[in-house]
Amino acid sequence: MNNKFQSKIDTSESVHSSQEEIANWAIKQMEKLAGQRYPLEKLWQQIGNYVVPQNGDEPKNNSEIYDSTAIIAAEYLVAGIWSLISNSSLNWFNIKQKSSQESSEKIQDWLEQTNLIMKEMLNNPRAGFYHKSYEFYTDLVCYGTAIFYLSENLDDRSVNYQALSLSNTYLHSVYKDNDCVIRKLNLNAVSAVDMFGVEKLSSRVLKAYVDDSGEIFNFLHLCLPSKYFNDKAAQLKGMKYSSFYIDMQNATVVLKSGHYEFPYMIARWYTSTQNTYGQSPAMGVLADIKMINAMSKTMLISAQKQVDPPILAPSEASVQGIKATPGGVIYGGIDPITGNQLLKPLSLGGDLSSANGMLEQRRNTIKEAFYTSLLVYAYANNATATEVVSTNEQKLRILGSKVARIQGEFLYPLLLRQLGIMYRLNLLPQLPHGLQFEDMAFDVEFMNSWNRYQKIQESNGLLQLNNMVERIRTFNPDVVNALNWDEMLKLVSQANGVPTNIFN
Repeated sequence: MNNKFQSKIDTSESVHSSQEEIANWAIKQMEKLAGQRYPLEKLWQQIGNYVVPQNGDEPKNNSEIYDSTAIIAAEYLVAGIWSLISNSSLNWFNIKQKSSQESSEKIQDWLEQTNLIMKEMLNNPRAGFYHKSYEFYTDLVCYGTAIFYLSENLDDRSVNYQALSLSNTYLHSVYKDNDCVIRKLNLNAVSAVDMFGVEKLSSRVLKAYVDDSGEIFNFLHLCLPSKYFNDKAAQLKGMKYSSFYIDMQNATVVLKSGHYEFPYMIARWYTSTQNTYGQSPAMGVLADIKMINAMSKTMLISAQKQVDPPILAPSEASVQGIKATPGGVIYGGIDPITGNQLLKPLSLGGDLSSANGMLEQRRNTIKEAFYTSLLVYAYANNATATEVVSTNEQKLRILGSKVARIQGEFLYPLLLRQLGIMYRLNLLPQLPHGLQFEDMAFDVEFMNSWNRYQKIQESNGLLQLNNMVERIRTFNPDVVNALNWDEMLKLVSQANGVPTNIFN
Protein backbone atom coordinates (compact mmCIF):
# COMPACT_ATOMS: atom_id res chain seq x y z
CA MET A 1 0.00 0.00 0.00
CA ASN A 2 1.53 3.37 -0.97
CA ASN A 3 2.16 6.10 1.59
CA LYS A 4 -0.31 8.48 -0.06
CA PHE A 5 -3.14 5.99 0.36
CA GLN A 6 -2.10 5.25 3.96
CA SER A 7 -2.11 8.93 4.92
CA LYS A 8 -5.65 9.34 3.59
CA ILE A 9 -6.85 6.27 5.46
CA ASP A 10 -5.41 7.55 8.73
CA THR A 11 -7.24 10.87 8.38
CA SER A 12 -10.57 9.16 7.58
CA GLU A 13 -10.99 10.91 4.23
CA SER A 14 -13.02 9.47 1.36
CA VAL A 15 -10.60 7.88 -1.10
CA HIS A 16 -10.63 6.01 -4.39
CA SER A 17 -8.95 2.67 -3.77
CA SER A 18 -8.50 -0.72 -5.34
CA GLN A 19 -9.82 -3.86 -3.69
CA GLU A 20 -6.21 -4.94 -3.08
CA GLU A 21 -5.56 -1.76 -1.09
CA ILE A 22 -8.78 -2.26 0.88
CA ALA A 23 -7.78 -5.85 1.73
CA ASN A 24 -4.32 -4.80 2.90
CA TRP A 25 -5.73 -1.96 4.98
CA ALA A 26 -8.26 -4.27 6.68
CA ILE A 27 -5.60 -6.86 7.59
CA LYS A 28 -3.19 -4.26 9.00
CA GLN A 29 -6.02 -2.50 10.85
CA MET A 30 -7.15 -5.76 12.45
CA GLU A 31 -3.60 -6.54 13.60
CA LYS A 32 -3.33 -3.05 15.06
CA LEU A 33 -6.67 -3.28 16.87
CA ALA A 34 -5.79 -6.75 18.20
CA GLY A 35 -2.55 -5.42 19.69
CA GLN A 36 -4.30 -2.45 21.29
CA ARG A 37 -6.88 -4.54 23.09
CA TYR A 38 -4.59 -7.42 24.15
CA PRO A 39 -4.64 -6.40 27.86
CA LEU A 40 -8.44 -6.28 27.72
CA GLU A 41 -8.57 -9.76 26.22
CA LYS A 42 -6.60 -11.11 29.19
CA LEU A 43 -9.25 -9.58 31.45
CA TRP A 44 -12.03 -11.12 29.36
CA GLN A 45 -10.34 -14.50 29.66
CA GLN A 46 -10.33 -14.29 33.46
CA ILE A 47 -13.99 -13.29 33.52
CA GLY A 48 -14.78 -16.18 31.21
CA ASN A 49 -12.98 -18.62 33.51
CA TYR A 50 -14.74 -17.48 36.69
CA VAL A 51 -18.14 -16.04 35.63
CA VAL A 52 -19.23 -17.71 32.37
CA PRO A 53 -17.27 -20.98 32.19
CA GLN A 54 -20.01 -22.55 30.06
CA ASN A 55 -19.77 -19.81 27.42
CA GLY A 56 -17.61 -20.15 24.33
CA ASP A 57 -16.82 -22.53 21.51
CA GLU A 58 -14.48 -24.69 23.57
CA PRO A 59 -15.22 -26.14 27.04
CA LYS A 60 -13.26 -24.40 29.78
CA ASN A 61 -11.35 -26.00 32.61
CA ASN A 62 -13.45 -25.35 35.73
CA SER A 63 -10.84 -26.63 38.16
CA GLU A 64 -10.36 -23.16 39.70
CA ILE A 65 -14.05 -22.59 40.49
CA TYR A 66 -14.85 -23.31 44.15
CA ASP A 67 -17.65 -20.76 44.59
CA SER A 68 -20.58 -20.18 42.20
CA THR A 69 -21.78 -16.84 43.60
CA ALA A 70 -20.64 -14.82 40.57
CA ILE A 71 -22.01 -17.35 38.07
CA ILE A 72 -25.47 -17.32 39.67
CA ALA A 73 -25.51 -13.54 40.21
CA ALA A 74 -24.63 -12.90 36.55
CA GLU A 75 -27.36 -15.30 35.44
CA TYR A 76 -29.92 -13.45 37.57
CA LEU A 77 -28.96 -10.11 36.04
CA VAL A 78 -29.05 -11.45 32.48
CA ALA A 79 -32.46 -13.01 33.07
CA GLY A 80 -33.69 -9.79 34.70
CA ILE A 81 -32.57 -7.61 31.80
CA TRP A 82 -34.05 -10.01 29.24
CA SER A 83 -37.35 -10.09 31.11
CA LEU A 84 -37.53 -6.34 31.61
CA ILE A 85 -36.86 -5.13 28.08
CA SER A 86 -37.35 -7.91 25.48
CA ASN A 87 -39.49 -10.59 27.04
CA SER A 88 -40.88 -12.95 24.39
CA SER A 89 -44.19 -13.25 26.26
CA LEU A 90 -44.84 -9.49 26.13
CA ASN A 91 -45.72 -7.04 23.39
CA TRP A 92 -42.54 -5.04 24.02
CA PHE A 93 -42.26 -2.72 21.01
CA ASN A 94 -44.30 -0.89 18.43
CA ILE A 95 -43.14 0.48 15.06
CA LYS A 96 -44.76 3.85 14.46
CA GLN A 97 -44.48 6.94 12.31
CA LYS A 98 -42.25 9.77 13.34
CA SER A 99 -44.30 12.51 14.92
CA SER A 100 -43.63 14.97 12.09
CA GLN A 101 -45.31 12.75 9.47
CA GLU A 102 -48.94 12.96 8.42
CA SER A 103 -51.02 9.93 9.26
CA SER A 104 -54.21 8.32 8.02
CA GLU A 105 -56.37 5.33 8.82
CA LYS A 106 -54.73 3.29 6.04
CA ILE A 107 -51.27 4.12 7.34
CA GLN A 108 -52.28 3.09 10.84
CA ASP A 109 -53.66 -0.20 9.47
CA TRP A 110 -50.37 -0.77 7.61
CA LEU A 111 -48.37 -0.11 10.79
CA GLU A 112 -50.57 -2.51 12.76
CA GLN A 113 -50.09 -5.31 10.21
CA THR A 114 -46.37 -4.58 9.98
CA ASN A 115 -45.93 -4.84 13.75
CA LEU A 116 -47.66 -8.23 13.76
CA ILE A 117 -45.40 -9.53 10.96
CA MET A 118 -42.29 -8.16 12.69
CA LYS A 119 -43.22 -9.89 15.94
CA GLU A 120 -43.93 -13.17 14.14
CA MET A 121 -40.40 -13.07 12.69
CA LEU A 122 -38.90 -12.43 16.12
CA ASN A 123 -40.89 -15.32 17.56
CA ASN A 124 -39.90 -17.70 14.78
CA PRO A 125 -38.09 -20.56 16.58
CA ARG A 126 -35.93 -21.22 13.51
CA ALA A 127 -34.65 -17.65 13.57
CA GLY A 128 -34.02 -17.91 17.31
CA PHE A 129 -33.93 -14.23 18.17
CA TYR A 130 -34.85 -14.62 21.82
CA HIS A 131 -32.27 -17.20 22.81
CA LYS A 132 -29.61 -15.40 20.76
CA SER A 133 -30.47 -12.10 22.43
CA TYR A 134 -30.03 -13.89 25.76
CA GLU A 135 -26.47 -14.76 24.67
CA PHE A 136 -26.02 -11.10 23.74
CA TYR A 137 -27.11 -9.95 27.21
CA THR A 138 -24.75 -12.49 28.81
CA ASP A 139 -21.77 -10.97 27.00
CA LEU A 140 -22.96 -7.48 27.90
CA VAL A 141 -23.29 -8.22 31.63
CA CYS A 142 -20.06 -10.20 31.90
CA TYR A 143 -17.69 -8.53 29.41
CA GLY A 144 -19.21 -5.05 29.17
CA THR A 145 -19.52 -5.20 25.36
CA ALA A 146 -21.84 -7.29 23.20
CA ILE A 147 -22.16 -7.55 19.41
CA PHE A 148 -25.16 -8.70 17.39
CA TYR A 149 -25.30 -9.30 13.63
CA LEU A 150 -28.48 -8.99 11.58
CA SER A 151 -28.61 -10.09 7.95
CA GLU A 152 -31.11 -11.28 5.37
CA ASN A 153 -31.47 -14.83 4.10
CA LEU A 154 -32.39 -14.57 0.44
CA ASP A 155 -32.97 -18.31 0.05
CA ASP A 156 -35.94 -18.56 2.40
CA ARG A 157 -36.68 -14.80 2.60
CA SER A 158 -36.08 -14.47 6.32
CA VAL A 159 -33.96 -12.59 8.83
CA ASN A 160 -30.82 -14.08 10.36
CA TYR A 161 -29.96 -13.21 13.97
CA GLN A 162 -26.50 -13.90 15.36
CA ALA A 163 -24.80 -13.05 18.66
CA LEU A 164 -21.09 -12.71 17.90
CA SER A 165 -18.08 -13.58 20.00
CA LEU A 166 -15.87 -10.69 21.11
CA SER A 167 -12.76 -12.81 20.63
CA ASN A 168 -12.72 -12.43 16.84
CA THR A 169 -14.61 -9.14 16.34
CA TYR A 170 -12.82 -5.79 16.38
CA LEU A 171 -14.42 -2.37 16.69
CA HIS A 172 -13.19 0.79 15.03
CA SER A 173 -14.51 4.33 14.65
CA VAL A 174 -14.32 6.07 11.28
CA TYR A 175 -16.92 8.84 11.19
CA LYS A 176 -18.77 8.07 14.39
CA ASP A 177 -18.55 5.75 17.38
CA ASN A 178 -17.93 2.13 16.32
CA ASP A 179 -19.21 2.47 12.74
CA CYS A 180 -16.58 0.07 11.42
CA VAL A 181 -16.32 -3.63 12.32
CA ILE A 182 -13.62 -6.11 11.31
CA ARG A 183 -14.56 -9.71 12.04
CA LYS A 184 -12.27 -12.69 11.66
CA LEU A 185 -13.85 -15.84 10.22
CA ASN A 186 -12.26 -19.30 10.42
CA LEU A 187 -13.85 -21.36 7.65
CA ASN A 188 -13.21 -24.73 6.12
CA ALA A 189 -13.14 -24.98 2.32
CA VAL A 190 -16.73 -26.22 2.05
CA SER A 191 -18.07 -23.23 4.05
CA ALA A 192 -15.88 -20.81 2.07
CA VAL A 193 -17.19 -22.07 -1.28
CA ASP A 194 -20.76 -21.97 0.04
CA MET A 195 -20.36 -18.34 1.14
CA PHE A 196 -18.20 -16.88 -1.64
CA GLY A 197 -18.45 -19.20 -4.67
CA VAL A 198 -15.41 -20.45 -6.54
CA GLU A 199 -14.55 -17.50 -8.80
CA LYS A 200 -12.25 -15.54 -6.48
CA LEU A 201 -11.10 -18.20 -4.02
CA SER A 202 -7.46 -19.22 -4.10
CA SER A 203 -6.25 -22.49 -5.61
CA ARG A 204 -5.29 -23.68 -2.13
CA VAL A 205 -8.87 -23.29 -0.86
CA LEU A 206 -10.29 -24.98 -3.97
CA LYS A 207 -7.86 -27.90 -3.63
CA ALA A 208 -8.94 -28.36 0.01
CA TYR A 209 -12.55 -28.26 -1.19
CA VAL A 210 -11.94 -31.01 -3.76
CA ASP A 211 -9.92 -33.12 -1.30
CA ASP A 212 -12.43 -32.44 1.53
CA SER A 213 -9.41 -32.05 3.80
CA GLY A 214 -11.13 -30.03 6.53
CA GLU A 215 -8.31 -27.46 6.50
CA ILE A 216 -9.24 -24.12 8.11
CA PHE A 217 -8.71 -20.81 6.28
CA ASN A 218 -8.79 -17.28 7.68
CA PHE A 219 -11.08 -14.62 6.21
CA LEU A 220 -12.08 -11.13 7.33
CA HIS A 221 -15.39 -9.35 7.09
CA LEU A 222 -14.92 -5.59 6.85
CA CYS A 223 -18.01 -3.41 7.15
CA LEU A 224 -17.80 0.39 7.21
CA PRO A 225 -19.45 3.52 5.71
CA SER A 226 -19.45 3.46 1.90
CA LYS A 227 -18.18 7.02 1.69
CA TYR A 228 -14.97 6.03 3.47
CA PHE A 229 -13.62 4.30 0.36
CA ASN A 230 -15.80 6.38 -1.96
CA ASP A 231 -17.71 3.23 -2.94
CA LYS A 232 -19.83 4.78 -5.68
CA ALA A 233 -21.51 1.48 -6.64
CA ALA A 234 -22.93 1.06 -3.14
CA GLN A 235 -23.83 4.74 -2.84
CA LEU A 236 -25.76 4.71 -6.12
CA LYS A 237 -27.90 1.89 -4.74
CA GLY A 238 -28.50 3.87 -1.56
CA MET A 239 -26.33 1.52 0.53
CA LYS A 240 -24.74 3.51 3.32
CA TYR A 241 -22.33 0.73 4.29
CA SER A 242 -19.94 -1.35 2.21
CA SER A 243 -19.09 -4.96 2.99
CA PHE A 244 -15.88 -6.75 1.98
CA TYR A 245 -14.95 -10.39 2.63
CA ILE A 246 -11.19 -10.80 2.46
CA ASP A 247 -8.90 -13.83 2.11
CA MET A 248 -6.22 -13.03 4.68
CA GLN A 249 -3.53 -15.30 3.22
CA ASN A 250 -3.71 -13.73 -0.24
CA ALA A 251 -4.96 -10.26 0.81
CA THR A 252 -7.72 -10.33 -1.79
CA VAL A 253 -11.40 -9.39 -1.69
CA VAL A 254 -13.42 -12.53 -2.41
CA LEU A 255 -16.88 -10.97 -2.04
CA LYS A 256 -18.08 -7.37 -2.08
CA SER A 257 -21.57 -6.20 -1.18
CA GLY A 258 -23.32 -3.50 0.80
CA HIS A 259 -25.93 -2.74 3.44
CA TYR A 260 -28.64 -0.12 3.67
CA GLU A 261 -28.31 -0.10 7.46
CA PHE A 262 -25.35 -1.01 9.65
CA PRO A 263 -25.69 -4.78 10.20
CA TYR A 264 -23.85 -4.82 13.53
CA MET A 265 -25.54 -3.79 16.78
CA ILE A 266 -22.92 -2.91 19.41
CA ALA A 267 -23.94 -2.25 23.01
CA ARG A 268 -21.83 -1.40 26.07
CA TRP A 269 -22.86 -1.73 29.72
CA TYR A 270 -21.13 1.55 30.47
CA THR A 271 -18.06 3.32 29.12
CA SER A 272 -15.47 5.77 30.28
CA THR A 273 -14.11 8.63 28.20
CA GLN A 274 -12.60 7.61 24.83
CA ASN A 275 -12.98 3.88 25.50
CA THR A 276 -14.04 1.75 22.54
CA TYR A 277 -15.15 -1.21 24.64
CA GLY A 278 -17.45 -1.17 27.63
CA GLN A 279 -17.00 -2.10 31.26
CA SER A 280 -19.13 -4.64 33.08
CA PRO A 281 -20.30 -5.44 36.63
CA ALA A 282 -17.99 -8.48 36.57
CA MET A 283 -14.94 -6.30 35.97
CA GLY A 284 -15.61 -4.22 39.07
CA VAL A 285 -15.64 -7.23 41.40
CA LEU A 286 -13.22 -9.56 39.60
CA ALA A 287 -10.76 -9.30 42.52
CA ASP A 288 -13.52 -10.37 44.93
CA ILE A 289 -14.55 -13.20 42.63
CA LYS A 290 -11.00 -14.54 42.46
CA MET A 291 -10.55 -14.07 46.20
CA ILE A 292 -13.64 -16.04 47.26
CA ASN A 293 -12.65 -18.88 44.96
CA ALA A 294 -9.16 -18.97 46.48
CA MET A 295 -10.58 -18.72 50.02
CA SER A 296 -13.19 -21.39 49.34
CA LYS A 297 -10.48 -23.72 48.09
CA THR A 298 -8.39 -23.14 51.23
CA MET A 299 -11.40 -23.61 53.51
CA LEU A 300 -12.35 -26.85 51.79
CA ILE A 301 -8.84 -28.18 52.34
CA SER A 302 -8.92 -27.00 55.96
CA ALA A 303 -12.32 -28.58 56.61
CA GLN A 304 -11.19 -31.82 55.02
CA LYS A 305 -8.16 -31.88 57.31
CA GLN A 306 -10.38 -31.37 60.36
CA VAL A 307 -12.77 -34.16 59.36
CA ASP A 308 -10.00 -36.48 58.15
CA PRO A 309 -6.84 -35.21 59.88
CA PRO A 310 -3.30 -36.52 59.39
CA ILE A 311 -2.23 -39.30 61.82
CA LEU A 312 0.61 -38.89 64.31
CA ALA A 313 2.59 -42.14 64.45
CA PRO A 314 5.87 -43.19 66.18
CA SER A 315 7.22 -44.84 63.04
CA GLU A 316 6.37 -45.70 59.45
CA ALA A 317 5.98 -49.36 60.32
CA SER A 318 3.29 -48.60 62.92
CA VAL A 319 0.84 -47.31 60.30
CA GLN A 320 1.18 -50.15 57.84
CA GLY A 321 -2.21 -51.75 57.26
CA ILE A 322 -4.05 -49.04 59.22
CA LYS A 323 -7.84 -49.04 58.69
CA ALA A 324 -9.30 -45.59 59.37
CA THR A 325 -12.76 -46.44 57.99
CA PRO A 326 -15.83 -46.27 60.26
CA GLY A 327 -15.88 -49.41 62.45
CA GLY A 328 -12.37 -50.34 61.39
CA VAL A 329 -9.85 -51.91 63.82
CA ILE A 330 -6.40 -50.34 64.16
CA TYR A 331 -3.95 -52.95 65.45
CA GLY A 332 -0.95 -51.66 67.35
CA GLY A 333 -2.55 -48.34 68.11
CA ILE A 334 -2.08 -48.74 71.88
CA ASP A 335 1.09 -49.39 73.87
CA PRO A 336 0.47 -52.83 75.47
CA ILE A 337 2.40 -51.84 78.61
CA THR A 338 1.28 -48.26 79.33
CA GLY A 339 -2.02 -48.30 77.46
CA ASN A 340 -1.15 -44.94 75.82
CA GLN A 341 -2.26 -44.20 72.26
CA LEU A 342 0.53 -44.67 69.75
CA LEU A 343 -1.52 -43.25 66.87
CA LYS A 344 -3.23 -39.89 67.29
CA PRO A 345 -4.96 -37.49 64.89
CA LEU A 346 -3.21 -34.16 64.41
CA SER A 347 -5.40 -31.46 65.97
CA LEU A 348 -5.04 -28.25 63.95
CA GLY A 349 -7.31 -26.19 66.19
CA GLY A 350 -8.53 -24.05 63.30
CA ASP A 351 -11.68 -21.92 63.51
CA LEU A 352 -13.46 -21.41 60.20
CA SER A 353 -16.17 -19.06 61.50
CA SER A 354 -14.16 -15.88 60.90
CA ALA A 355 -13.26 -17.04 57.39
CA ASN A 356 -16.92 -17.79 56.73
CA GLY A 357 -17.79 -14.23 57.73
CA MET A 358 -15.21 -12.83 55.31
CA LEU A 359 -16.54 -15.07 52.55
CA GLU A 360 -20.10 -13.90 53.14
CA GLN A 361 -19.00 -10.26 52.93
CA ARG A 362 -17.34 -10.91 49.57
CA ARG A 363 -20.38 -12.79 48.31
CA ASN A 364 -22.66 -9.88 49.23
CA THR A 365 -20.34 -7.47 47.42
CA ILE A 366 -20.53 -9.58 44.27
CA LYS A 367 -24.32 -9.89 44.50
CA GLU A 368 -24.71 -6.13 44.87
CA ALA A 369 -22.47 -5.55 41.82
CA PHE A 370 -24.95 -7.65 39.81
CA TYR A 371 -28.02 -5.98 41.42
CA THR A 372 -29.24 -9.27 42.88
CA SER A 373 -31.13 -7.66 45.75
CA LEU A 374 -33.09 -5.47 43.30
CA LEU A 375 -33.97 -8.34 41.00
CA VAL A 376 -34.64 -11.18 43.43
CA TYR A 377 -34.85 -10.51 47.14
CA ALA A 378 -37.91 -8.26 47.28
CA TYR A 379 -40.06 -10.98 45.73
CA ALA A 380 -38.34 -13.95 47.33
CA ASN A 381 -39.02 -12.67 50.84
CA ASN A 382 -42.81 -12.22 50.45
CA ALA A 383 -42.52 -8.47 50.24
CA THR A 384 -45.54 -6.24 50.73
CA ALA A 385 -47.01 -4.23 47.86
CA THR A 386 -45.37 -1.08 49.23
CA GLU A 387 -41.97 -2.80 49.32
CA VAL A 388 -42.40 -4.03 45.75
CA VAL A 389 -43.22 -0.49 44.57
CA SER A 390 -40.18 0.83 46.42
CA THR A 391 -37.97 -1.83 44.82
CA ASN A 392 -39.30 -1.00 41.35
CA GLU A 393 -38.50 2.66 41.93
CA GLN A 394 -34.97 1.65 42.90
CA LYS A 395 -34.70 -0.38 39.69
CA LEU A 396 -35.83 2.65 37.73
CA ARG A 397 -33.16 4.84 39.31
CA ILE A 398 -30.25 2.40 39.32
CA LEU A 399 -30.78 0.40 36.14
CA GLY A 400 -32.50 3.12 34.13
CA SER A 401 -29.38 4.35 32.35
CA LYS A 402 -28.34 0.78 31.48
CA VAL A 403 -31.76 -0.09 30.05
CA ALA A 404 -31.89 3.13 28.04
CA ARG A 405 -28.47 2.37 26.62
CA ILE A 406 -29.40 -1.20 25.64
CA GLN A 407 -32.55 0.06 23.92
CA GLY A 408 -30.65 2.81 22.11
CA GLU A 409 -27.59 0.82 21.02
CA PHE A 410 -29.15 -2.61 20.46
CA LEU A 411 -32.93 -2.87 20.13
CA TYR A 412 -33.66 0.41 18.33
CA PRO A 413 -31.22 -0.11 15.40
CA LEU A 414 -32.06 -3.84 15.32
CA LEU A 415 -35.79 -3.24 14.83
CA LEU A 416 -35.29 -0.56 12.19
CA ARG A 417 -32.86 -2.78 10.27
CA GLN A 418 -35.25 -5.71 10.48
CA LEU A 419 -38.01 -3.45 9.17
CA GLY A 420 -35.80 -2.47 6.22
CA ILE A 421 -34.81 -6.07 5.45
CA MET A 422 -38.41 -7.30 5.55
CA TYR A 423 -39.52 -4.43 3.29
CA ARG A 424 -36.82 -5.27 0.72
CA LEU A 425 -37.76 -8.98 0.88
CA ASN A 426 -41.41 -8.04 0.17
CA LEU A 427 -42.54 -9.50 3.47
CA LEU A 428 -44.59 -6.42 4.42
CA PRO A 429 -47.94 -5.19 3.08
CA GLN A 430 -47.95 -2.77 0.18
CA LEU A 431 -47.22 0.78 1.31
CA PRO A 432 -50.32 2.96 1.52
CA HIS A 433 -50.53 6.29 -0.24
CA GLY A 434 -48.66 9.01 1.63
CA LEU A 435 -46.07 6.74 3.27
CA GLN A 436 -42.59 6.74 1.73
CA PHE A 437 -40.31 4.01 3.06
CA GLU A 438 -37.15 5.54 1.65
CA ASP A 439 -37.56 8.52 3.97
CA MET A 440 -37.27 6.12 6.93
CA ALA A 441 -40.11 8.00 8.55
CA PHE A 442 -40.38 5.38 11.29
CA ASP A 443 -39.69 5.30 14.97
CA VAL A 444 -39.76 2.66 17.71
CA GLU A 445 -41.92 2.89 20.80
CA PHE A 446 -40.85 0.50 23.55
CA MET A 447 -43.68 -0.99 25.59
CA ASN A 448 -41.79 -3.53 27.69
CA SER A 449 -42.10 -3.96 31.46
CA TRP A 450 -39.57 -1.24 32.05
CA ASN A 451 -41.23 1.41 29.92
CA ARG A 452 -44.70 0.46 31.13
CA TYR A 453 -43.57 0.91 34.71
CA GLN A 454 -42.27 4.36 33.78
CA LYS A 455 -45.67 5.23 32.31
CA ILE A 456 -47.43 3.89 35.39
CA GLN A 457 -45.30 6.24 37.47
CA GLU A 458 -46.38 9.08 35.18
CA SER A 459 -50.04 8.05 35.46
CA ASN A 460 -49.72 8.00 39.26
CA GLY A 461 -48.61 11.60 39.03
CA LEU A 462 -51.66 12.41 36.94
CA LEU A 463 -53.94 10.71 39.45
CA GLN A 464 -52.37 12.72 42.28
CA LEU A 465 -52.95 15.85 40.21
CA ASN A 466 -56.59 14.83 39.81
CA ASN A 467 -56.94 14.46 43.60
CA MET A 468 -55.47 17.91 44.08
CA VAL A 469 -57.86 19.36 41.51
CA GLU A 470 -60.80 17.79 43.38
CA ARG A 471 -59.72 19.52 46.59
CA ILE A 472 -59.32 22.90 44.88
CA ARG A 473 -62.65 22.45 43.12
CA THR A 474 -64.55 22.81 46.41
CA PHE A 475 -63.74 26.51 46.56
CA ASN A 476 -62.83 27.17 42.88
CA PRO A 477 -65.08 25.17 40.49
CA ASP A 478 -63.43 26.68 37.39
CA VAL A 479 -60.13 24.84 38.08
CA VAL A 480 -61.40 21.78 36.13
CA ASN A 481 -61.25 23.84 32.93
CA ALA A 482 -57.47 24.17 33.26
CA LEU A 483 -56.87 20.53 32.29
CA ASN A 484 -57.34 18.54 29.08
CA TRP A 485 -59.33 15.66 30.55
CA ASP A 486 -59.54 13.65 27.30
CA GLU A 487 -55.75 13.67 26.97
CA MET A 488 -55.29 12.77 30.63
CA LEU A 489 -57.66 9.81 30.27
CA LYS A 490 -55.73 8.53 27.24
CA LEU A 491 -52.36 8.85 29.02
CA VAL A 492 -53.59 6.94 32.07
CA SER A 493 -55.14 4.26 29.84
CA GLN A 494 -51.94 3.82 27.83
CA ALA A 495 -49.86 3.54 30.99
CA ASN A 496 -52.06 0.70 32.22
CA GLY A 497 -52.09 -1.15 28.90
CA VAL A 498 -55.62 -0.25 27.82
CA PRO A 499 -55.95 -0.10 23.98
CA THR A 500 -56.49 3.40 22.70
CA ASN A 501 -58.97 2.23 20.05
CA ILE A 502 -61.70 1.94 22.71
CA PHE A 503 -62.05 5.74 22.62
CA ASN A 504 -64.38 7.50 20.20
